[in-house]
Amino acid sequence: AVTNDKENLYLCIKATEEQTQIKILRAGMQIWIDTTGKNEHRVGILFPMASMKQRFDQTTTAPKESNTEENTEERKPKKKQDIIGLRNTFLKGYKEMQLSGFQPPINGMNPIQSTYGIVVSVNWDTIGIMTYEAVIPFKTFYKDAVSLSDSLKCMGISIVLNALPSPSGGGGH
Repeated sequence: AVTNDKENLYLCIKATEEQTQIKILRAGMQIWIDTTGKNEHRVGILFPMASMKQRFDQTTTAPKESNTEENTEERKPKKKQDIIGLRNTFLKGYKEMQLSGFQPPINGMNPIQSTYGIVVSVNWDTIGIMTYEAVIPFKTFYKDAVSLSDSLKCMGISIVLNALPSPSGGGGH
């Protein structure tokens, strides 16, 4: 869902499938805002970040000394407690987002509750549905507040789920 008031843009994304949730956590997700209406990636939030994958994997799995196929299969979460462990590790450890295209000096690494009013969060409900929420003040990328005339302009929102990296050492032909 995407909505706004005159000062903020609000996004709420729900991921119900565990595989999608794992992809978001391990490969990262990007939110792009285009104020030109030309479907361009102008203003972006990267959270979670793909660079978190290595730290995330190190805290949730222990690599085995075996061939790549077995190691890859072993690292896939198979049980409910494995999924819960991944969630808990994520919630405890990932407190930064990467911002780009915002008005200076906002860009770069920021806490997920930035001093500029940009807030992102990821959490799960009691039945395991992941909710990603973002509050983005218009003043950080557009203007202080939107007016009625702005409702006539086309603004685009893109959500990009990054691809999971292929297993290291895997030789594709």
